[in-house]
Amino acid sequence: MNEINRGGRLFGLGTVVVGLFVVGHVYLGKPQTLDVPVTQIPEPVIEPLETAPVTPAPTPAPVIVKPIPTPTPTPKPVPKPTPTPTPTPAPAPAPVPPVVVIPPPADTPNKSGYKNGQYSSTGNYNSPGGGETISVTVTLSDGIITSSSVTGHAENPTSRQFQSMFIAGYSPLVVGKSIDQVSLSKVSGSSLTPRGWNDAVAKIMLQAKV
Repeated sequence: MNEINRGGRLFGLGTVVVGLFVVGHVYLGKPQTLDVPVTQIPEPVIEPLETAPVTPAPTPAPVIVKPIPTPTPTPKPVPKPTPTPTPTPAPAPAPVPPVVVIPPPADTPNKSGYKNGQYSSTGNYNSPGGGETISVTVTLSDGIITSSSVTGHAENPTSRQFQSMFIAGYSPLVVGKSIDQVSLSKVSGSSLTPRGWNDAVAKIMLQAKV
């Protein structure tokens, strides 16, 4: 590349200025040998373009799709069979003893002319404090008084006192005797209360009369 062709031939590559000079000489018909130093132009160094560092895009996190859990069906409870109760045999009924009805003592008539039994009545009498009463109950057996009781109902204090005196002393005078023989006149200092007794006994005799 540094040498020029001779005899009118074209020269090799060189600088533009040198080329024109040589051409002028060639056309003038003066072939000459001209050694012109050709400055070698260094080849341009093409530096690679700086490329911006490429930041890799972040790898997206994998999307984890959780499966929707399928609800487990709840098993339906199996109904337990109801046990059939074993019938309990009824106990045999206890034998019922025969009922023996004992009739009460009959108020039967007797030779005394009075029916046996218990009789009650109210005797009335008068006192200085007004009318008074007593309740008399006797039990008869063949016309005989086997038991007796008297209850006073006086409201006047004096009459109540005399009734109490009579009740305290009359029983020995009537129990064990025939009802026909118990008319009383004075008992333990009480002379009016016996009138109430006699009135009640007369009514009882009518009840018990055959």
